[in-house]
Amino acid sequence: MGILRSETMTHGTLVVPAQWARNYVDILGHDTNIMFEDMNDNTMNRPYRKYIQRIEEMERMLRVLSKELESVHYMPLYKNRVDDFLEHDTELSLDPLEDELRGIYDRFIRFQSNNEVITAELNAAIEELHVVWASLAGGMVGDSGLEAPLLDSGEGRSYAKLHGMQFSNIAGVIDVREQETFARTVFRATRGTAFTHFTEITEDNPRNQAEQKSVFVIYFQGDAATSAMAAKLTRICKAMGVRLYDWPVSTAEGSARSRALESTIADKTAALQGFDRIMRDEARILLQPVRMGGNSRIEEWKLFCIKEKSIYATLNLFEGVTTLRADCWYPAEDEDAIRHVLAHASFGGSARASAMLVTDAAYTGKAPPTFIKRNAFTDAFQELVETYGVPHYKEFNPGVFTIVTFPFMFGVMYGDVAHGAMLLSVAIYALLNAEKWKYSDSAVHQGLSYARYLLFGMGFFAIYAGFMYNDFLSVGIGIFGDSRYEDPEHFGTGASYELRAKSWFDGSNTGDGHGPYPFGVDPSWHGATNELLFMNSLKMKLSVLFGVSQMLLGVCLKFSNSYYNRNWTDFTFECIPQLAFMLCFFGYMDWMIMYKWVTPVTQDPDLNGPPSLINTLIGMGLSQPNRQPLYQGQDDIQKALMVVTACAVPLMLIPKPVIILIKRKLANRASSSTRTNGDLEEPLLGGHKGHEDEHEEEPFGEPMLETSGTFQAVWIYLGFAVLFGITVGVLLFMDVLESFLHTLRLHWVEFQSKFYKADGYSFVPYRHHQVLVAELNG
Repeated sequence: MGILRSETMTHGTLVVPAQWARNYVDILGHDTNIMFEDMNDNTMNRPYRKYIQRIEEMERMLRVLSKELESVHYMPLYKNRVDDFLEHDTELSLDPLEDELRGIYDRFIRFQSNNEVITAELNAAIEELHVVWASLAGGMVGDSGLEAPLLDSGEGRSYAKLHGMQFSNIAGVIDVREQETFARTVFRATRGTAFTHFTEITEDNPRNQAEQKSVFVIYFQGDAATSAMAAKLTRICKAMGVRLYDWPVSTAEGSARSRALESTIADKTAALQGFDRIMRDEARILLQPVRMGGNSRIEEWKLFCIKEKSIYATLNLFEGVTTLRADCWYPAEDEDAIRHVLAHASFGGSARASAMLVTDAAYTGKAPPTFIKRNAFTDAFQELVETYGVPHYKEFNPGVFTIVTFPFMFGVMYGDVAHGAMLLSVAIYALLNAEKWKYSDSAVHQGLSYARYLLFGMGFFAIYAGFMYNDFLSVGIGIFGDSRYEDPEHFGTGASYELRAKSWFDGSNTGDGHGPYPFGVDPSWHGATNELLFMNSLKMKLSVLFGVSQMLLGVCLKFSNSYYNRNWTDFTFECIPQLAFMLCFFGYMDWMIMYKWVTPVTQDPDLNGPPSLINTLIGMGLSQPNRQPLYQGQDDIQKALMVVTACAVPLMLIPKPVIILIKRKLANRASSSTRTNGDLEEPLLGGHKGHEDEHEEEPFGEPMLETSGTFQAVWIYLGFAVLFGITVGVLLFMDVLESFLHTLRLHWVEFQSKFYKADGYSFVPYRHHQVLVAELNG
């Protein structure tokens, strides 16, 4: 019953002791299907919010650690192994894990802070060393002897200072991209009285600095400590965000500073290497799997936090102090299993038999949730249905037929052997790799794995329809025997020709000779002058046959829903008139299509061609005489069918609203009566208004399948590579998308609208596996 209609649901109340509430919810999340209702919706009382805040803080710390571990490439991260985690989740506990995680987090933060300080000091030492090297390499420092300043008086105060002729400098390191701007700024600010010299740093960049740097030195007149020029240049340097370093005053000082800086750099580098070793050890502990086939330790902690957070979020739905209770929904067939879990749960003390499930047999609240069991095969098809809307409780589930009709209708529209084979190959590849891809973070891999059976059906039926159309990359293939028509080369009519039947082909179905082509369209139609006219007519009529058949199925399912819910108003004044309308007009049209296909029609020489079905239907609607009857007594039969069709319309539109109006007035008079949400009239009287009106006004439009265009012969000259690229890029993607969306429209509008109200809500049980998968994919 869980496929054709939703599972039978039971309403009850779960009562658990507050002391062991967390443990009971944990066990129920493992082994049962229970959907809890919020008992604190009006008061918004959330007694377990402090636990959730603690877990959210743990999740924040895990995010910080995960970001730090992204730079570790020598060890893989094992993740998404939900089943393995749930088998061993009892090995973790909240309080010990919180303490361990906080300790690791504090160490990481402390190490990171120390690393930033040491790295900054290392970068500064490297930059200063390059400033010193630049001064020594260029010979731009003063010294005694022949290199002593000529203006120095040797009496303590230099001649330059005494007469205002002293030259000073400011040195530092700047980004290469900023040096031209910096030089122009200095030149304009000093009106050309200062000279700036740059020396590019050609060795390895300082640690953690990707920008190329240059050493600069500015020479200007005046004292470096007291002059206004020095102050102005210092402000410019600070505004440009450059680092300033002392320029050596002598070769001896430069050499001494160089040795000291090299020693400092060696010490800082050793300290950072030690930090890297510690971080690698910590990362190895967090990245290594906790067990064979399990997650990395940090991923195991993430899954545990997600699970614990969901447990306490569920406990927030309960009410009570010493004893917690919450209303819930569960499948009726699982009641014994739930009671067994509660009765055999043991956490110590008297908790063994202290929890209970009380069944609410007299529940008269809102309609039960809809629970339709899924598996890997049906999941994608059921999701297509529920994207339109969730079935009402015990409403017929369209997903059963969608498993077949959706791939088939797609194949009818896609219809090419080669392109269908490509799509089928993708599906087979997804089937072979589904087990591996369930641990993948790639959205493409997860999507292909999820829809693998849907894609397989679409590819299979696309190949089937391609054989039916005899279409392989728009080329006819004769793999089912000889053509029933002459080759044009035999009578010299060229590439474009009218088909001529072979002498042994029995085109009139007289029984004398061979019948039509064994399977599909005769390959001779490809290239004929009337190919487009014939193929369009064939595909149009096939689309009508399949579309009307699908709509008739929808009307029959409406009978099933009405009978199951004992809704005789719908049964009498919707189902019967709709079926009569469909059969007497569209069903009759389908019958004429098939009759004309299999029955030789004797043509009147005074008329142009065989009878036209479109003209026949127009004449039927206007009660006009038929000049080209398909069979004897056609006019009388069509008049009778048209009378039934015309009578069905007012029966669909008038009686039901009148009955509902009368019921509504009677209900207003007897206000003490209680309605249940299980009544099919409830959507018109309660919270789901308008659904049945929508069904009354739903037009019985004729579904027409769109056909994809064929490639012309000119593409042959572009080469196989170009053709294959266009095939994959356009037809295998764009045309698949087009056919998929149109098939989806046919199911939602033309099929499901006939019987499917889709006004229910899903049964969402509290299951650890579902919570974890949804969080990982979300």
